[in-house]
Amino acid sequence: MKKAGFVILTAGTLITFVTGCCRTTIEEYVEIDDLEILTDIKQRINWPPLAGMAAIAIGAIMIAGRE
Repeated sequence: MKKAGFVILTAGTLITFVTGCCRTTIEEYVEIDDLEILTDIKQRINWPPLAGMAAIAIGAIMIAGRE
């Protein structure tokens, strides 16, 4: 149980300080005969820092709890 608590605590710390990530996809914009024009679309994926704080609290409770 303590090992799982450390994992959750570490993940919560990471989630708290890194609040999102970017993802890039390449999509076809125009296709005329043999000519293809592609475009990069950047999407940002965000998560709230409160989720990380909750994970830190849960991890700390798991570490401090009895076995």
